[in-house]
Amino acid sequence: MGTLSGRDGRAADRRWGPGVSWVFAVAIRGAVPTYDGVWSRRFTKCAPSPKGRSRLKLMLLVPPALRRPPRLFRVLRRGLQIARARLADTNECPVCGRRCRFEAFGDPPRPKACCPGCDALERHRLLWLYLSRELFAESKRAYRILHCAPEPCLSQQLRSLPGVQYVSMDFSAHNVSVKTDITALAFRDNSFDLVICNHVFEHIPDDRAAMRELFRVCKVDGIALLTVPYDPALDRTCEDWSITTPEARSKAFGQFDHVRTYSPGDYARRLSDAGLDGYPTVLYRSIQRRGGVAVRAAPGLSKDDFPM
Repeated sequence: MGTLSGRDGRAADRRWGPGVSWVFAVAIRGAVPTYDGVWSRRFTKCAPSPKGRSRLKLMLLVPPALRRPPRLFRVLRRGLQIARARLADTNECPVCGRRCRFEAFGDPPRPKACCPGCDALERHRLLWLYLSRELFAESKRAYRILHCAPEPCLSQQLRSLPGVQYVSMDFSAHNVSVKTDITALAFRDNSFDLVICNHVFEHIPDDRAAMRELFRVCKVDGIALLTVPYDPALDRTCEDWSITTPEARSKAFGQFDHVRTYSPGDYARRLSDAGLDGYPTVLYRSIQRRGGVAVRAAPGLSKDDFPM
């Protein structure tokens, strides 16, 4: 049954002599106060004075975890330290708004690349920051958006924007608005204010035809955001049509379903050949990932809008 510890046990020993403190332990655990506030008779011989009785009543009302405040404070302080350490190693995703630990992604793995909440990668977060904080924030225009091979994280956000007409397209996916070939789009000329094509051209054998189609359906005063992975060390785009196996493509182009690796200068020339003459073209380097973007007739945009 144990004894009273600390100051209460020492006070009991001084008042009734050594060996009596264990009786108090029994009294505290088993005594039941009557309606007139007097302790039950079986503990009458060892009951304390009225002052001590009031103290025992208060001890019975206090939860056991709070009877030793210093220990509780140590536990709370340790919990706060752990929570602070975990928050210091987290990041806030601008796409879904969650604060969590980003996971590694890619081959070789890039640390803190993927948000576990919405699966947004670096390029998705960078594009959404530009769209939400720059494009949509400064313009009250009712955009008609074409999203090629839509990523779920961006698609959900774009669909929820007020006053936006969102059209998604893909050649084989089922959860899109229109199933069509990007090299022969089933849309009229000058149909969309904003075209988003994120890491698609490197999968298409005839990427020049796809570029011509996207600029055909984009309005003259519209914006096309076309990102691709590229290697800044290359002078020319690396293409080899004799490489057909997934293993060989992974070794040559970095991914089993890629058919080329762009060089920055050659990518800009291909966009210019597709009809981008006279429009600003900006290449940017995203966070921990190399990529390129072409902006067509974007009023007021400069290289400062796409940090290197």
